[in-house]
Amino acid sequence: MNVSNIIKNIKNWKYKDLKNWLKDLSVQECWLYDWKVGIDLDSKSIRRTFCAFANTNGGLIFFGVSNKKDIKGVKEDPELRTKVSQIIDNNILPPIPISNWDIFTIKIPRRKLVVYILYILPSLYFERPHVTEHKIYIRRNGENWPINDGYTIRKYFLIEKFQPEHIKHLNYELNKIRDCKFNPDLIDFMYLKQLKEYLEMQMSKSREYGELLDILKRIVKLYEKIKKRQSIGLIAGQNISILDSDHLIMYYSELDNLIDNFYKKFREVHGL
Repeated sequence: MNVSNIIKNIKNWKYKDLKNWLKDLSVQECWLYDWKVGIDLDSKSIRRTFCAFANTNGGLIFFGVSNKKDIKGVKEDPELRTKVSQIIDNNILPPIPISNWDIFTIKIPRRKLVVYILYILPSLYFERPHVTEHKIYIRRNGENWPINDGYTIRKYFLIEKFQPEHIKHLNYELNKIRDCKFNPDLIDFMYLKQLKEYLEMQMSKSREYGELLDILKRIVKLYEKIKKRQSIGLIAGQNISILDSDHLIMYYSELDNLIDNFYKKFREVHGL
């Protein structure tokens, strides 16, 4: 379930809405929800939970709800958001954007108590992973799990980078290669290297990833051939009109076709 959609509903919740929602058997402490019977502001615990949610799919912390989903309530604290902000602003790198989290309050009728719902949105892939205490935490089975080896870190966050929701960034990077005649210094070769690694990791799932990898290799090889010819021409003192030889024009056209084919197939493989 999408955290953003849940948040839209929560903004309008009253006590009875929360109570009815908690009765749903499918609502359990998991990768998305974390129950806290009291306001637990242990700094390490809060930072780990923030990082785990931000590094995974986002989530919500309920202050005033027991592990059995009973509404206990907590005393109202007007300074809660400030206190949480002070905790997470310390020892989380890169920092979690202030716009990625907030706190809602639900008042409990006939009692001077409230339930606080703190939500954390998933960070964008280029902001991840968030690190605290020199560790990277992700959300798994209702707990904050540290990732302890470099291979898992690389695999987990590399795959995330090339998921379908980030297709616009892929198109943006491919178009920079397409315009290599004018903007060769703007190409992000680290991104292309990671794209290659991603396709290699996915090859066991489908031969189509292998086909994508072959097209990507042809794109890079052709790009290098174009830059080599341009460099030779510049060293010889040729101007741009001379550099647009029949060979280069043919290479440009072939590069366009390869990029179009790669992007089209990437979308097909990912069901877009």
